[in-house]
Amino acid sequence: MATYPFTLPALFDAIQDPAALIDAEGRFTAINQALQERASRRGFFQMRETWTGRHFWDTPLLRDPRGCEAFVRQALTQSSGGVKGLFVYDFGSEVYMELSLSPMQDLQGQVLGALVLWKNVTTQVRQQQRRQVMPQLREAVWKIRDHRDLEGVLVAVRNSLEELAVPFTHCGVNLVDTRTTPPAIHSHNMTQEGRWVQVEPNVPGARTIRRLWEQGKMAYRPDLYAADPYGEAEVIDVVFGPGIRCVVDVPFAQGTLAVNSTQAAAFGAEDLEILQAMARLLGEGFQRLEDFRLLEERNQDLEREVGERRRAEAALQESETGFRRLTDDLPIGITYSTPDGRILYTNPYNLRLLGYTLEEATAVRAEDLYLQLEDREELVRTLREKGEYAFEIQLRRKDGQPVWVRGKTRTYRDRDGQVYYLAITEDIDQRKGQELRQQVLQQVREVIWRMEKSQDLERL
Repeated sequence: MATYPFTLPALFDAIQDPAALIDAEGRFTAINQALQERASRRGFFQMRETWTGRHFWDTPLLRDPRGCEAFVRQALTQSSGGVKGLFVYDFGSEVYMELSLSPMQDLQGQVLGALVLWKNVTTQVRQQQRRQVMPQLREAVWKIRDHRDLEGVLVAVRNSLEELAVPFTHCGVNLVDTRTTPPAIHSHNMTQEGRWVQVEPNVPGARTIRRLWEQGKMAYRPDLYAADPYGEAEVIDVVFGPGIRCVVDVPFAQGTLAVNSTQAAAFGAEDLEILQAMARLLGEGFQRLEDFRLLEERNQDLEREVGERRRAEAALQESETGFRRLTDDLPIGITYSTPDGRILYTNPYNLRLLGYTLEEATAVRAEDLYLQLEDREELVRTLREKGEYAFEIQLRRKDGQPVWVRGKTRTYRDRDGQVYYLAITEDIDQRKGQELRQQVLQQVREVIWRMEKSQDLERL
């Protein structure tokens, strides 16, 4: 076994990060005090005695020993400099370690071994993963159009929790329907084959869910074996099977995000922060679904009103004049057009919204009003396939400025079989602007909260 041409044990032990010396074959020759103490806290005692002479990659709990071996051997072939690699250790949860290897040589330039430093970079890795995962999840939420889309979002939440290594055993969402007395509880287990199950309102589990939701703050029960503040351990054993010790519920406007684990105190501060962020996204998704439901009800009410008035007018005169009289005073936009984009009529609400006169509007092609042409193409494609399309998009005003609208378009056929599009729209530009401001402010807050040193000012 190679020996090193210096004896500086005090200096070596003074290194505050865990450090070790390995020989040219990758075997441990020395371990510093910081590594010894860190290992002892993990249950590995007398590390110097038991690890000396073992290969570096023969480290317990290392997820990828072969990859680590290749990394070490490659580093030992370098005559100078150092290398860094990222490896995962399993200490009950994933821990990301950055390994720095600096080869050491004798006076003749022969590699004798290397100095190895461990640095826990789990927080940085988690933050990077979160920056990638959360926008993807938000995008899925903002694509919601009906309950079928919601099922996919719930699965995406579960997949995101797995990708972010939140150590859960089961996860689900509980919806609280306040339209009944007492409020009804609907639960979903957030799996690919998941389904909604209504919980009987008087069972203890439903009462606990309502209580946690009404409190409006995260409820973390780290160990039900030690403390069961809501008296739920027995119910949880029935629903999930024995062994669940750790439970957390994160309320949002319409219910709670529920996660549990068989490990006591399984969720750390970062895990809880992730769950809170996902609960906020779920709240946005369910609110979006509710908005579309209300819009559908308004559309249906309006369609009934339009139908009744049209039938009444048709008895006297089947003409364009009757249609215009019906829609001129409505507080929402009405547009009647052909599939090729020719605008036959649009009511005063839309004219004011887009800044056109009626003559100008009927001379404009429908696709020219879209800020993104893809939105028009998607509308036409969906109407051909399904006959109706709910949307939330940006249109272009006459002065070129964008404006957010939402609504629904349906296809109709006249007596001759000619297809027409009837669109009902509503101005939501102010609300979208407020949402954007809130998103930007939240991004700035997150940067400020993470500031630890002066160099972070540049990122701020």
